[in-house]
This record gives sequence, C-alpha cells and structure tokens, in this order.
Amino acid sequence: MTKVRIIKSWPPTEDDGLPDLFRRIGRFGVLSQLAIITVDAAFMVYVLIIRGLSEGVGFREIVVMFGLAIMLVTTYIFFRYRQFGQRMLSLDKVPEFDKVVSALWFGLWVSFAGIVLSLLLLFTAVSRLALMMLAAPQSGGALPLAPVNVGFLSALDGVSLMGSLIVLTVELVLVGLTLWLLFCTSEYEEYED
Repeated sequence: MTKVRIIKSWPPTEDDGLPDLFRRIGRFGVLSQLAIITVDAAFMVYVLIIRGLSEGVGFREIVVMFGLAIMLVTTYIFFRYRQFGQRMLSLDKVPEFDKVVSALWFGLWVSFAGIVLSLLLLFTAVSRLALMMLAAPQSGGALPLAPVNVGFLSALDGVSLMGSLIVLTVELVLVGLTLWLLFCTSEYEEYED
C-alpha cells in the first residue's frame, strides 16, 4: 500500500483551519513572551538595585540583556504569525507562501538562539552554585567564602535559577509551536496561475 501525500493549494481557506491556527498560536506566543519579558526585566532591575550599580554590569547581566532582546524579537515574530492568520482570510492581502515559510524558519532560528542563551545562563548559575558548595561544603554557603571569591549563597540564586528554567520552558514550548506551524504549512504549495 503506497501513501499519497495530498498537497493543498495556497492560500488556505477558513475551512482548512490554518488561519485560525496561526492566529491562536500568534496570540499565545505574544502573551506568553510579554509575561516572561515583564517578569525577567523586573527581576533584573531588582537584582541591579539590590546589588547596586557600583559593581558594574557583569557577564550574566549582558547575557540576560541579549536574552531580553531575543525575546522582544520573538514576540514581534509571533505578532506577525497572528497577522498572517488574519491576512490569510482576506482575499486582497493574502501573504505569499514563501514569506510565511521564511518567517517561520526565521522565528525558529531566533527561538533556538534564545534557548542557547538560556542554557548558557543556567550553566553559569549552576557552576557558581557548585563552586560555592565546594568551597564551603559544611556551611552550605551561609558564611562568606574566603578561599574562593564567589560571594554568598542567597535566595536570589534560587529565584534566578527558577526564572531561567521558566524562560527556557516557554522558549521550548514556542519552538514546538513554531515547528507545528511549519508542519501544517508544509501541506500547502503555491501554484502559478
């Protein structure tokens, strides 16, 4: 028994469900990214106020700023997905098939860059905690760590790890949704008239 792949013609109709899928995933992506950006930015401002600006901006803060910039870009990309879904239903403003596919691929690669930055943040945070625990294994980091200048272990470190995990989780979900949109869009082909 041979399998036959059915190719649908572009643009999709409302009955196909693709425009609605683009709108729903776009809305979810924008709202989830805005929530994460708000929490992440508030946390970064809080850390800078607690730690003070006298210590300067370190490697971790620079990576967090790049992560926030990538999240802003992916928020815009998901906003475009929502616009694509709305434009697919209008007869005069239908987006070109190639533009939709290239926007999906661009969104996928930008999301991967965000995941790499989140993993980099997680590895640096866990490495810092491991150094603290190894420097003073009996105190658990509650005392100043004289032999290795890594600072104090605080609740802020735990909150930072939790924030990084939440950001990574949202980014992975959004990559999965983008892959789903790419899969659903691959059922279509633009025909020349």
